[in-house]
Amino acid sequence: WAPNDSTELYFTAFQSKHDTVYDENAFFLEGANGDQALVPTGADDWTYSANGAMESGTVTVTNPAQWGLDFGTSTRWANNVSTTTDYSAGIKWSPDDHWKFSADVQYVKAKADVDDYTLGLKVIPVEAKLNGVGTETPSILIDSAYMADYKNYSLGQEMTHFERNNADATTGRFDAEYDFDGDVIKSVKAGMRYSEKTADNIDTGYDWNTRYATWFTKLDWSGYDKTNLPRVTGDEASTYLNLYSFGDFQRGDIAVPAAGYLYSSAAVEDFVATTTAINGDRATTCANYQSWICDSIYPDANRLANPGYVNTQEETTTAAYVMVNYGFDDLATPIDGNVGIRVVQTDTLAVGSLVVNELTALGIPATQEKFEAKTNKTHVLPSFNLRLQATDDLFIRFAASKAIWAPSFKDKQARITLANSVKDGVTTATSINDYNFTLTQDTNPYLEPMTANQFDLSAEWYFDENGGMAHVAVFKKVVEGFFRRGATPFSFDTGGLALSGEATWLDNIGSGDINGLEIGVNKFFDSLPAPFDGLGVQANYTYIDSKADIPLITQPATGDTHAGASPLDTDRSTYGQMPVDQLSKNAFNLIGMYEKDGFSARLAYSWRSKYLITWGGNGFDPDFNDGAGGKARIPVYNDDYGQLDASISYTFLENYTVTAEASNLLKEKTVGLIDQNSAGDHVAYSYAQDARFALGLRARF
Repeated sequence: WAPNDSTELYFTAFQSKHDTVYDENAFFLEGANGDQALVPTGADDWTYSANGAMESGTVTVTNPAQWGLDFGTSTRWANNVSTTTDYSAGIKWSPDDHWKFSADVQYVKAKADVDDYTLGLKVIPVEAKLNGVGTETPSILIDSAYMADYKNYSLGQEMTHFERNNADATTGRFDAEYDFDGDVIKSVKAGMRYSEKTADNIDTGYDWNTRYATWFTKLDWSGYDKTNLPRVTGDEASTYLNLYSFGDFQRGDIAVPAAGYLYSSAAVEDFVATTTAINGDRATTCANYQSWICDSIYPDANRLANPGYVNTQEETTTAAYVMVNYGFDDLATPIDGNVGIRVVQTDTLAVGSLVVNELTALGIPATQEKFEAKTNKTHVLPSFNLRLQATDDLFIRFAASKAIWAPSFKDKQARITLANSVKDGVTTATSINDYNFTLTQDTNPYLEPMTANQFDLSAEWYFDENGGMAHVAVFKKVVEGFFRRGATPFSFDTGGLALSGEATWLDNIGSGDINGLEIGVNKFFDSLPAPFDGLGVQANYTYIDSKADIPLITQPATGDTHAGASPLDTDRSTYGQMPVDQLSKNAFNLIGMYEKDGFSARLAYSWRSKYLITWGGNGFDPDFNDGAGGKARIPVYNDDYGQLDASISYTFLENYTVTAEASNLLKEKTVGLIDQNSAGDHVAYSYAQDARFALGLRARF
């Protein structure tokens, strides 16, 4: 609303709601060390790559008569309900030709609830035929009659994950600018920003439980023998299971078991009733057995009420800036730009828990202590921008600045957990030496923002009056304080016992250099005859050379820990220079455009070369098999990826626009690559993504 020529006011309000349900039907074959290691059958038909990695063959275990392959199926059902409400208001006021003022306020409230359940089955075939291991199209074949008989299955893993998140944010902004109309100083602009954010989160993590697995059969540890496993009954099969067909797995490109039994989605959605019925009464079932075994069987249905999963966070940010716009208009090659400085102060408070998991055998009770962390940080961020007009249509730009990238609220939760697990091969755990202890801080309330010193130099050539432009740019960024998870030995006293093991934590670790080049062009072919004069093209290419400097692994003379944050292969070999994650060395975009008479259309192809995702992530941190303990941290990359998207819109009656959009028209696959030193690269994962289509109507009043 503009009540006069010098004043404009606005108010906006919107609310978005999402209610999504995620279903997953999966199967998996696991290998481990010792008795569960995959070995050739008597036929020994394994084939190997040039690096000695197994590529195909029939697999079994050392003693298939007593045990078998660790094969399973799982069904997942998850529901995510979120609501976001946003109100904002503002004013712009120009009382005269020199002064400009603007201010606005905003309030955002968000809520998100997640209920995530998984139920699985265990089936133990004698052997399986594998082909294409480590490729985009691996296959696994198991006797179809065996897989189609529910009597070969046992009720297996159970997992829950819950979140209850509430957050709000209040922000305000005020800016003032004075125009001097001077020969050098053109204007001065200054302003302030203020924000208050709060979040109340309950995140239970993933509570994985199992009724039966390859590492125990009977609750009293009376032996590893697959004949001891209770099998699915006819009533259980008819009540909870479905015979699921995998016939079109990965669009039929991969050979897998034709069918297998899985929990039905309905049984998983009704998780509490299902697990209560199949597990029975805990007191009766577990009266005579080790408590940790029972803990591994029964999911905790009351985890949302456990204060150990609660985190509250507050963040207050105050910022002020001043910027001077300058210009030297009378030079042969005019120069203009700005120089400024921004000061940002951030105060945070995080309140959570230090949790010690119960270990009855050693007399360690389950405890939790309040963990409160406060921080106060101030960052001074200068910036400088210069534009030189070399000719009427050629401009040279230079920019230098310092920037920060703040960690998310999720990464700054206050949460530390001291956990324990029985060591491999231990059947009856009675002493401290029978257990592994881990101290995990997968978040860090003291985490600081990453900082970057940035430099850019570019040239822009405007070669016609209809948006035609070509550009070339070089850039450099020096980044400090990556968010990384590292490891180090720890010692911890609790219950009168001195515990030690490996601690993992999230911290600001390492630095990186990013150097790059970008070239691009935009052009509309307005000289073509109608209706083709609306055609245009946009193209750009980016090259990036990045180097991450991460602390190297420390190999202690004794002990089973390996301090540091850099990657470590399964043979304990280290890696050389690593790139900065999420950055491709090469990338390009090619867009065909059409704009005419209310029609707007785009056909865009985007491509990027492989890039580092992470190292030592979940599933890529296996235990070393040399008996010395510790875990590997294997790098994983996403392979080259290209995607074709399209959109078209039409605006009519000035205020109405109808749109149609399509993404990933070529149905490209995402392929992950494991990077290993002696074993070479091989595929970590591959998943197909369908094309997506959307229709929209926008109206302005």
